Amino acid sequence: MGSKTPLVLTALIAVAGCETVSDYFTPPLSEAERNCPAVGGYSRQHLERSQTYLSGRSDEELLSNVAASPMPGDAPNALNRLRVRMSGRPSKQITYWRDEETGLWNIAGNNTYAFYSASPPPPPPPPPGPEAFSDPADYEAFLAAEEARLERERNRPPPPDYRTLTAEASARIDELFFDPCVASGPDHLPGYFDLNPFWQEDGDDMYVCPPDGNTWVGEIVLNGAAPRYVSSGCRNEFALSLLLGGVSYPRSADLIPLGPEYD
Repeated sequence: MGSKTPLVLTALIAVAGCETVSDYFTPPLSEAERNCPAVGGYSRQHLERSQTYLSGRSDEELLSNVAASPMPGDAPNALNRLRVRMSGRPSKQITYWRDEETGLWNIAGNNTYAFYSASPPPPPPPPPGPEAFSDPADYEAFLAAEEARLERERNRPPPPDYRTLTAEASARIDELFFDPCVASGPDHLPGYFDLNPFWQEDGDDMYVCPPDGNTWVGEIVLNGAAPRYVSSGCRNEFALSLLLGGVSYPRSADLIPLGPEYD
């Protein structure tokens, strides 16, 4: 009987230890986060204990990163505003702010509409010569039209300080910006972070960003609240990452057209 006691105690200790480890591996998410997208194995508790999170940049450093983003018009006083700096290929700085009367978002930035391509676009074809026209009068008309186009370019007014997004594009920004998962999620998503507090050789305890080469920092002003400084080491499943990455590639088709003087 006495010989079984150590075995029983060992078993009880092992079970208790397993329960403790299990509880530590799976702390509950907040109610707001429960249905929010995240990388597999994510635990906010473990993320915010991760050394890469704790050693991240301060709000002051993040502010210095977005400070060069332009703030024209009503942007400084906007109730809802987003400033983003994307570093990588390409690097850009963009400011979005919402007009609460129209529900449309405005945009201004540096290198705003750039896209990275491993293959540069081919050069434009040379203009056609007279041999391309069967009638010399058609060639003369072509030359006159080209000269008129160049004259319009020479006399085009300077571009406005900012542009306004279409209703459709503004609705997409609304969906990303006002997603409650952005507000309830973590402020920082490092390039790699712990998924649990115990190091394992198989690497399953660590989330590592895919090598897409871009990182983001941002400043979020939501409904007039104090600025919130955020960052993401890559594009991933978190709502914050979806926001920062999703607003970084605006298209000219997203903009309300300017007047004919800009044609």
